[in-house]
Amino acid sequence: MMFSEYEEDETRGFGDFEYNLPESKQDQLNEGWPGIFYRKIFKNIDESKFKVLFSENMGRPNFPVQILIALEILRQLFDFTDKEVVDSFNYDVRFMKAVGLKRVGQLNLTYRTVYEFRDRIVEHANKTGNNLIKEVFEELTDALIEIADLETEIQKMDSTMVDANIKNLSSIELMRRTLDNFVSDLNKNQKGKIHKNVLTILSEEKFQEYLDEYTKKEIREILLGKIKTVKQHFKNDDEVNSLKSYELLCRLVDDQTIEAGGELKDDEDISADSL
Repeated sequence: MMFSEYEEDETRGFGDFEYNLPESKQDQLNEGWPGIFYRKIFKNIDESKFKVLFSENMGRPNFPVQILIALEILRQLFDFTDKEVVDSFNYDVRFMKAVGLKRVGQLNLTYRTVYEFRDRIVEHANKTGNNLIKEVFEELTDALIEIADLETEIQKMDSTMVDANIKNLSSIELMRRTLDNFVSDLNKNQKGKIHKNVLTILSEEKFQEYLDEYTKKEIREILLGKIKTVKQHFKNDDEVNSLKSYELLCRLVDDQTIEAGGELKDDEDISADSL
Protein backbone atom coordinates (compact mmCIF):
# COMPACT_ATOMS: atom_id res chain seq x y z
CA MET A 1 0.00 0.00 0.00
CA MET A 2 1.36 3.41 -0.98
CA PHE A 3 1.46 6.39 1.37
CA SER A 4 -0.49 9.41 0.18
CA GLU A 5 -0.76 12.65 2.14
CA TYR A 6 -4.31 13.64 3.01
CA GLU A 7 -5.70 16.74 1.36
CA GLU A 8 -8.98 18.06 2.70
CA ASP A 9 -11.77 18.74 0.23
CA GLU A 10 -12.07 22.52 0.36
CA THR A 11 -15.06 22.73 -1.98
CA ARG A 12 -18.39 23.81 -0.53
CA GLY A 13 -21.81 22.77 -1.73
CA PHE A 14 -25.44 22.39 -0.80
CA GLY A 15 -24.78 18.73 0.06
CA ASP A 16 -22.63 19.78 3.02
CA PHE A 17 -24.36 18.80 6.26
CA GLU A 18 -23.72 22.21 7.81
CA TYR A 19 -25.79 23.86 5.08
CA ASN A 20 -28.70 21.64 6.10
CA LEU A 21 -28.50 22.32 9.82
CA PRO A 22 -30.09 25.25 11.68
CA GLU A 23 -27.61 27.98 12.58
CA SER A 24 -27.79 27.07 16.27
CA LYS A 25 -26.75 23.48 15.48
CA GLN A 26 -23.91 24.72 13.31
CA ASP A 27 -22.69 26.82 16.23
CA GLN A 28 -22.83 23.78 18.53
CA LEU A 29 -20.69 21.81 16.10
CA ASN A 30 -18.15 24.58 15.68
CA GLU A 31 -17.90 25.69 19.31
CA GLY A 32 -18.42 22.28 20.94
CA TRP A 33 -15.99 19.36 21.11
CA PRO A 34 -16.23 18.48 17.36
CA GLY A 35 -15.02 21.92 16.25
CA ILE A 36 -12.39 22.19 18.97
CA PHE A 37 -11.13 18.67 18.21
CA TYR A 38 -10.89 19.57 14.52
CA ARG A 39 -8.99 22.81 15.08
CA LYS A 40 -6.70 21.85 17.97
CA ILE A 41 -6.16 18.12 17.43
CA PHE A 42 -7.00 16.97 13.91
CA LYS A 43 -5.28 19.89 12.20
CA ASN A 44 -2.14 19.35 14.32
CA ILE A 45 -1.71 15.64 13.62
CA ASP A 46 1.55 15.12 11.77
CA GLU A 47 0.72 12.20 9.51
CA SER A 48 4.09 12.39 7.74
CA LYS A 49 5.76 10.41 10.55
CA PHE A 50 3.50 7.46 9.63
CA LYS A 51 4.92 7.37 6.11
CA VAL A 52 7.37 4.68 7.27
CA LEU A 53 4.43 2.25 7.59
CA PHE A 54 3.75 2.29 3.84
CA SER A 55 5.46 1.85 0.49
CA GLU A 56 6.73 4.97 -1.24
CA ASN A 57 5.54 4.10 -4.72
CA MET A 58 3.79 0.70 -4.81
CA GLY A 59 0.17 -0.33 -4.32
CA ARG A 60 -3.07 1.55 -3.99
CA PRO A 61 -3.21 4.81 -1.99
CA ASN A 62 -3.91 4.41 1.71
CA PHE A 63 -7.04 5.54 3.51
CA PRO A 64 -6.22 9.02 4.92
CA VAL A 65 -3.81 8.39 7.78
CA GLN A 66 -4.65 11.69 9.46
CA ILE A 67 -8.26 10.53 9.80
CA LEU A 68 -7.31 7.06 11.08
CA ILE A 69 -5.09 8.62 13.75
CA ALA A 70 -7.86 11.05 14.75
CA LEU A 71 -10.36 8.20 15.00
CA GLU A 72 -7.96 6.19 17.17
CA ILE A 73 -7.72 9.20 19.47
CA LEU A 74 -11.52 9.57 19.54
CA ARG A 75 -11.96 5.86 20.23
CA GLN A 76 -9.66 6.17 23.24
CA LEU A 77 -11.30 9.36 24.49
CA PHE A 78 -14.84 7.97 24.30
CA ASP A 79 -13.77 4.41 25.21
CA PHE A 80 -15.58 3.18 22.09
CA THR A 81 -15.41 -0.22 20.43
CA ASP A 82 -14.19 -0.36 16.84
CA LYS A 83 -17.81 -0.84 15.74
CA GLU A 84 -18.88 2.32 17.54
CA VAL A 85 -16.02 4.28 15.98
CA VAL A 86 -16.71 3.04 12.44
CA ASP A 87 -20.47 3.65 12.78
CA SER A 88 -19.86 7.12 14.23
CA PHE A 89 -17.53 8.01 11.37
CA ASN A 90 -20.00 6.82 8.74
CA TYR A 91 -23.20 8.27 10.24
CA ASP A 92 -22.52 10.83 13.01
CA VAL A 93 -21.98 14.42 11.82
CA ARG A 94 -20.13 15.26 15.05
CA PHE A 95 -17.41 12.75 14.19
CA MET A 96 -17.41 13.89 10.56
CA LYS A 97 -16.92 17.47 11.71
CA ALA A 98 -14.11 16.40 14.06
CA VAL A 99 -12.12 14.92 11.14
CA GLY A 100 -12.86 17.64 8.62
CA LEU A 101 -15.52 15.95 6.47
CA LYS A 102 -18.40 17.96 5.02
CA ARG A 103 -20.79 15.39 3.59
CA VAL A 104 -22.28 12.08 4.68
CA GLY A 105 -20.68 9.34 2.57
CA GLN A 106 -17.72 11.52 1.58
CA LEU A 107 -15.42 8.66 2.64
CA ASN A 108 -16.32 5.09 3.60
CA LEU A 109 -14.52 3.33 6.43
CA THR A 110 -14.46 -0.43 7.10
CA TYR A 111 -13.38 -2.42 10.16
CA ARG A 112 -10.57 -4.07 8.18
CA THR A 113 -9.01 -0.69 7.39
CA VAL A 114 -8.89 0.08 11.12
CA TYR A 115 -7.44 -3.34 12.00
CA GLU A 116 -4.76 -3.23 9.31
CA PHE A 117 -3.63 0.27 10.26
CA ARG A 118 -3.34 -0.69 13.91
CA ASP A 119 -1.37 -3.81 12.95
CA ARG A 120 1.11 -1.64 11.04
CA ILE A 121 1.58 0.61 14.08
CA VAL A 122 2.24 -2.31 16.45
CA GLU A 123 4.51 -4.13 13.98
CA HIS A 124 6.58 -0.96 13.57
CA ALA A 125 6.73 -0.47 17.35
CA ASN A 126 7.88 -4.06 17.87
CA LYS A 127 10.64 -3.67 15.28
CA THR A 128 11.89 -0.21 16.24
CA GLY A 129 10.64 0.42 19.78
CA ASN A 130 8.94 3.55 18.45
CA ASN A 131 5.18 3.75 19.07
CA LEU A 132 4.01 6.43 16.64
CA ILE A 133 0.45 6.76 17.94
CA LYS A 134 1.76 7.15 21.49
CA GLU A 135 3.98 9.96 20.24
CA VAL A 136 0.96 11.75 18.78
CA PHE A 137 -0.94 11.52 22.08
CA GLU A 138 1.99 12.98 23.96
CA GLU A 139 2.36 15.85 21.48
CA LEU A 140 -1.34 16.73 21.84
CA THR A 141 -1.66 16.29 25.60
CA ASP A 142 -2.72 19.87 26.39
CA ALA A 143 -5.41 19.92 23.71
CA LEU A 144 -6.70 16.52 24.81
CA ILE A 145 -7.04 17.73 28.41
CA GLU A 146 -9.00 20.75 27.19
CA ILE A 147 -11.38 18.48 25.23
CA ALA A 148 -11.86 16.20 28.24
CA ASP A 149 -12.67 19.17 30.48
CA LEU A 150 -15.24 20.37 27.95
CA GLU A 151 -17.12 17.12 27.30
CA THR A 152 -18.27 14.92 30.19
CA GLU A 153 -18.56 11.83 27.94
CA ILE A 154 -14.84 11.98 27.21
CA GLN A 155 -12.39 10.26 29.52
CA LYS A 156 -8.93 11.54 30.33
CA MET A 157 -6.21 9.16 29.21
CA ASP A 158 -2.44 9.03 29.36
CA SER A 159 -0.08 7.53 26.83
CA THR A 160 0.43 4.37 28.92
CA MET A 161 -3.28 3.54 28.67
CA VAL A 162 -3.21 4.25 24.94
CA ASP A 163 -0.28 1.90 24.47
CA ALA A 164 -1.99 -0.91 26.41
CA ASN A 165 -5.28 -0.53 24.52
CA ILE A 166 -3.62 -0.67 21.11
CA LYS A 167 -1.59 -3.74 22.05
CA ASN A 168 -4.68 -5.53 23.36
CA LEU A 169 -6.71 -4.85 20.22
CA SER A 170 -3.84 -5.83 17.95
CA SER A 171 -3.33 -9.05 19.90
CA ILE A 172 -7.02 -9.91 19.50
CA GLU A 173 -6.90 -9.43 15.75
CA LEU A 174 -3.66 -11.44 15.49
CA MET A 175 -5.19 -14.38 17.35
CA ARG A 176 -8.37 -14.31 15.30
CA ARG A 177 -6.47 -14.01 12.02
CA THR A 178 -4.13 -16.88 12.90
CA LEU A 179 -7.11 -19.13 13.62
CA ASP A 180 -8.84 -17.98 10.43
CA ASN A 181 -5.73 -18.68 8.30
CA PHE A 182 -5.44 -22.18 9.75
CA VAL A 183 -9.09 -23.03 9.15
CA SER A 184 -8.82 -21.74 5.58
CA ASP A 185 -6.02 -24.26 4.92
CA LEU A 186 -8.15 -27.25 5.96
CA ASN A 187 -10.13 -29.36 3.53
CA LYS A 188 -13.88 -29.84 3.96
CA ASN A 189 -13.51 -33.07 5.93
CA GLN A 190 -10.95 -31.56 8.30
CA LYS A 191 -13.07 -28.44 8.87
CA GLY A 192 -16.01 -30.67 9.72
CA LYS A 193 -14.11 -31.99 12.72
CA ILE A 194 -14.10 -28.58 14.38
CA HIS A 195 -17.19 -27.79 16.44
CA LYS A 196 -19.15 -24.88 14.99
CA ASN A 197 -19.11 -23.08 18.36
CA VAL A 198 -15.33 -22.84 18.09
CA LEU A 199 -15.60 -21.08 14.74
CA THR A 200 -18.25 -18.52 15.68
CA ILE A 201 -15.64 -15.87 16.43
CA LEU A 202 -14.50 -15.97 12.79
CA SER A 203 -17.86 -14.54 11.74
CA GLU A 204 -17.60 -10.75 11.36
CA GLU A 205 -21.03 -10.29 12.93
CA LYS A 206 -20.31 -12.57 15.89
CA PHE A 207 -16.89 -11.01 16.37
CA GLN A 208 -18.46 -7.58 16.74
CA GLU A 209 -20.84 -9.03 19.34
CA TYR A 210 -17.82 -10.27 21.30
CA LEU A 211 -16.18 -6.83 21.06
CA ASP A 212 -19.35 -5.15 22.34
CA GLU A 213 -20.05 -7.61 25.16
CA TYR A 214 -16.68 -8.55 26.65
CA THR A 215 -13.56 -6.77 27.85
CA LYS A 216 -10.43 -6.99 25.71
CA LYS A 217 -8.81 -9.42 28.13
CA GLU A 218 -11.91 -11.62 28.17
CA ILE A 219 -11.93 -11.74 24.36
CA ARG A 220 -8.26 -12.76 24.33
CA GLU A 221 -9.05 -15.52 26.82
CA ILE A 222 -12.00 -16.72 24.72
CA LEU A 223 -9.89 -16.74 21.56
CA LEU A 224 -7.02 -18.52 23.28
CA GLY A 225 -9.41 -21.20 24.54
CA LYS A 226 -10.76 -21.80 21.03
CA ILE A 227 -7.26 -21.91 19.53
CA LYS A 228 -6.01 -24.36 22.17
CA THR A 229 -9.03 -26.60 21.51
CA VAL A 230 -8.24 -26.67 17.79
CA LYS A 231 -4.53 -27.26 18.41
CA GLN A 232 -5.29 -30.19 20.72
CA HIS A 233 -7.77 -31.71 18.27
CA PHE A 234 -5.21 -31.97 15.46
CA LYS A 235 -2.06 -32.68 17.48
CA ASN A 236 -1.82 -36.28 16.16
CA ASP A 237 -2.79 -35.51 12.57
CA ASP A 238 0.46 -35.62 10.58
CA GLU A 239 -1.10 -34.04 7.50
CA VAL A 240 -2.41 -31.06 9.45
CA ASN A 241 0.79 -30.81 11.52
CA SER A 242 2.74 -30.25 8.30
CA LEU A 243 0.80 -27.06 7.52
CA LYS A 244 2.62 -23.78 8.09
CA SER A 245 -0.59 -22.29 9.47
CA TYR A 246 -0.76 -25.04 12.13
CA GLU A 247 2.84 -24.32 13.09
CA LEU A 248 1.95 -20.64 13.53
CA LEU A 249 -1.12 -21.60 15.55
CA CYS A 250 1.09 -23.59 17.94
CA ARG A 251 3.61 -20.78 18.13
CA LEU A 252 0.84 -18.32 19.00
CA VAL A 253 -0.27 -20.49 21.92
CA ASP A 254 3.32 -20.72 23.17
CA ASP A 255 3.80 -16.94 22.82
CA GLN A 256 0.58 -16.00 24.59
CA THR A 257 0.48 -18.45 27.48
CA ILE A 258 2.41 -19.13 30.67
CA GLU A 259 4.08 -22.51 30.23
CA ALA A 260 3.29 -23.89 33.67
CA GLY A 261 -0.47 -23.37 33.81
CA GLY A 262 -1.43 -22.34 30.30
CA GLU A 263 -2.96 -19.04 31.46
CA LEU A 264 -2.90 -15.96 29.29
CA LYS A 265 0.24 -13.82 29.65
CA ASP A 266 0.05 -10.13 30.41
CA ASP A 267 1.07 -7.93 27.47
CA GLU A 268 4.31 -6.86 29.09
CA ASP A 269 5.32 -10.52 29.49
CA ILE A 270 4.98 -11.35 25.79
CA SER A 271 8.36 -11.42 24.07
CA ALA A 272 9.20 -8.77 21.47
CA ASP A 273 10.06 -11.53 18.97
CA SER A 274 6.65 -13.22 19.36
CA LEU A 275 4.39 -13.90 16.40
